[in-house]
Amino acid sequence: MWIAISALNLAFAVALGVFGAHGLKARATEIQLSWWHTATDYFFYHALGLLALGILSKVVPQLPIKLSFILIQIGIFFFCGSLYI
Repeated sequence: MWIAISALNLAFAVALGVFGAHGLKARATEIQLSWWHTATDYFFYHALGLLALGILSKVVPQLPIKLSFILIQIGIFFFCGSLYI
């Protein structure tokens, strides 16, 4: 389950990065594109962290990662979401 959620996060990060690079170029200012780029970078890095947690939970099943995973996901939503908005 955790790996699937991580994969979805990575797919969204790539899709939003592509949209920012190609779809917003004509509509956004340089500073807005910079914010979009920062949000996408952090989204991608945190999604990779979630993937690492998911893999770690498969290797060490007794490791409690649920809270860490949820907190990182909430952080992605609020931090990256605020930059995207």
